[in-house]
Amino acid sequence: MVAYGPRTLQGIAAFIGDVFVYRLAKKHYGDLAGKCTLFVQIFSWFYFYCSVRTYSNSIEMVFTVVALFYWPSNDHNHNSTDNITKALMFAAGAVALRPSSGAFWVYAGLRHLFFHFHDNRQRFTFIFLQVFPIGLLTVILTSLIDRVCYGFWTLTIINFFKINIIEGVSEDYGVHSWHWYFTQGMPSIIGTWSPFFVYGVYRSVVVRRRVGFLFEFMIWSMLVLSITKHKEF
Repeated sequence: MVAYGPRTLQGIAAFIGDVFVYRLAKKHYGDLAGKCTLFVQIFSWFYFYCSVRTYSNSIEMVFTVVALFYWPSNDHNHNSTDNITKALMFAAGAVALRPSSGAFWVYAGLRHLFFHFHDNRQRFTFIFLQVFPIGLLTVILTSLIDRVCYGFWTLTIINFFKINIIEGVSEDYGVHSWHWYFTQGMPSIIGTWSPFFVYGVYRSVVVRRRVGFLFEFMIWSMLVLSITKHKEF
């Protein structure tokens, strides 16, 4: 149970991640794009290696993909798969697992707040009746779990920020240049798919002049992660 239980659960989580990667790409770009994205994902050496490892990063990735799938697909229209409550719940789960995810969702939340809503009443409802209750419930649950596991009250989110940002303990595990994610991290992960990625970005941004939410989310995430000296895949 101890040896194979976590592996089995992570394998199931990886499968769920595959399903939602396909559904996410299909939702934004169509069925063919969804199938191609799933093909690339399955045959990615990095994903094949990391998706089934029992790391918090792996579960965080699955939570993030599911949250992105339920996140409103555009600024003006609602899609049948849009469910902001589900999106916020999975986003909160990702932040609870790895607090650094919070920086990613700050952008998504602010974008949704100012481009999706057209009056302050809607914004008030979103913040205090949707975001705040889910955030508060997440803090309460994680605090109770930490109380049981550590034997005293603590907030791991604050500890994470203190240790990694203020004290810089993460730098003991290696430091890289600010451009590492763009010049080394991303190319290494994409590997042989790099030419297709570059061509896709060119077609979308330059030819069609279309910068979608997922592309914005990716660039924002890489920029935020580039702030700290310690970087990892």
